[in-house]
Amino acid sequence: MSESKLAMVRSHTRDSLVKAKKTDDNNQFKKDDDDEDADTDSDEIPNIPQKLYELYGMDSDTMEAILGTEDEIESMDGSEARQAVASFIEQYYSNNDIALFWEDLDVYPESTMCRVPESQPEGYGSEAELDTQYMTSTGKGIYTYVYYIDSDDIFVSLAEAILDTDIPPLVVSISYGADEYELGQDWVERCNEEFGKLALIGTTVLASSGDSGIRGNDDDCLYGDASSVFEGEEVNGNPGKGKRNTGNNNRHLLDNHGQQSNVGKVGGSGKRQSSKGKTSTTSTAGYTFVASFPASAPYVTAVGGTEGGTVQSDVSDTTGETAWLYSGGGFSIYFDAPEWQTTAISDYFDNVDDDSLPDESRYVSTGRAYPDISAQSVDYVIAYDSSFYLVSGTSASSPTVAGMISMINYARIKAGKQSLGFLNPSLYALYDDDQSQYFNDVTEGYNIGCECDDNIGFQAAQGWDPITGVGTPKFSRIYNALLALD
Repeated sequence: MSESKLAMVRSHTRDSLVKAKKTDDNNQFKKDDDDEDADTDSDEIPNIPQKLYELYGMDSDTMEAILGTEDEIESMDGSEARQAVASFIEQYYSNNDIALFWEDLDVYPESTMCRVPESQPEGYGSEAELDTQYMTSTGKGIYTYVYYIDSDDIFVSLAEAILDTDIPPLVVSISYGADEYELGQDWVERCNEEFGKLALIGTTVLASSGDSGIRGNDDDCLYGDASSVFEGEEVNGNPGKGKRNTGNNNRHLLDNHGQQSNVGKVGGSGKRQSSKGKTSTTSTAGYTFVASFPASAPYVTAVGGTEGGTVQSDVSDTTGETAWLYSGGGFSIYFDAPEWQTTAISDYFDNVDDDSLPDESRYVSTGRAYPDISAQSVDYVIAYDSSFYLVSGTSASSPTVAGMISMINYARIKAGKQSLGFLNPSLYALYDDDQSQYFNDVTEGYNIGCECDDNIGFQAAQGWDPITGVGTPKFSRIYNALLALD
């Protein structure tokens, strides 16, 4: 009997919780020296909401312009600009913990929380605590649903629950994923269609890109060429999943401007570019990168991970972040690169040194590439069981960016405009216009790869790359640009 799909899903947090304690410096935290899991030699200041606001340009003037007067803040629950967190695998959050987090870390205005279903219990799931606390930190005051899904249809059931909601959320963050090849082509296509239905009602879906580099949820690369996987051959005991998607199943869906979109379709050839990357030797041949789903879905905005960086007084300057070693990223074996992404992918292969590219047999360079954007992913302070801990993962990056999109939606709806909906075409349009205007380019670092490749996957590069996407957000500028859209 095949493994259930729900059993394939993993939370995108990495390693164990590390105890944190407050310093005397303006609500700052540090790793607790008494915690045996703590790397106390690290000079990095843990991430809290205020640090993220400063790093990504969520300045007080911009936030005041969005939130408005106290009377407007008090009426935020009446807005259609709602947001949601998806939870699975017995991950529940605590009312006391989120209240402690908001109070101690000065998150205001606070969000109204709504569990779906109402019978969803409280709990101390570090993933659920992280998701709820940070989505309501960057999505300040936004009415927030927490959908708990206990169904083998996982992402399909999530979409159905959202569509059944009287006032559905306009932004959804998913901090979970499974290996794309294990789920199979038919099922990931079906999920992508459901995400497309959410786009049609104006909902943006974001997902973490994964926490094992190009290994998906596995300990190493898949042994077996990607072309064998998507053409239906058995690979290392894993049955092939059918032929690669050429976009036909997406032809009736719309982009965020109401136009027909060829999401998942470029040329439909399904052939790998062979002009870039090293050629494998006998000893390293046969290993294939593993894409994470739903990050690889074209109708999802995938969020990768960074670390380090410096707050800049001038938003024109870059934060100087580094790609996180474990940030998931790469190329789908089932979906072709959509048109809105092709310039970014071409830029990557033009800008990166050929010798630094992975073996060309490891991945399908014409596939839908991810992530699309990124944010900090290391050492987030969370309230957990009435204490503070540090947690890392792209499951921190996704709700952080998702909350920012909620704030833009809130401003758009106040201005009498529609929500952003399917975000990726607009995101890449900003990149194509002027990357440095809207994003902090991440040019240093790489993500973890196959053991036979010295554990090196893709390299960060100038412009878009398959570890950090278009870079990290310059929120005030993205806000102004997306607010101005009709």
